[in-house]
Amino acid sequence: LFLASQREFPLPGTQVPISKIEANLQNRNAFIAISPDCSYCIQSTEFYKKLLSSDFPADRKFFVLFDHSDLEKANDFLNKYELNGLRNEAQHFSVNFKEFGVTATPTIIITDQKGVVIRTWVGKLTGSQEVELFSLLKNST
Repeated sequence: LFLASQREFPLPGTQVPISKIEANLQNRNAFIAISPDCSYCIQSTEFYKKLLSSDFPADRKFFVLFDHSDLEKANDFLNKYELNGLRNEAQHFSVNFKEFGVTATPTIIITDQKGVVIRTWVGKLTGSQEVELFSLLKNST
């Protein structure tokens, strides 16, 4: 069981294990770790729709991560909350959350092109956190 009140991980400056997903990273990458049974994840689906359908610079990439234990429920979750196909470059992966440093869901991790963590948010975002996230993804620095 993942609780959104736990400490924020992974910490800025740490490396995300990109070899686990075999993906090409861009200048800014958003990893969204979701659990299908997480109430905060369900409450955040409208925000995820907004995030995945927004106009960001071309060098932004989005990954939706599910823990291996949630794999069977992952597609149902994506379909039920209409998160499939919102952004052609959004990729879905089944990973071991512990290897990614995810201790709670939802977790949003922003990395650079090498997979080094720039910023992490854990739990349902507040309005000001949503603004901060959008700003970080829209700006080139």
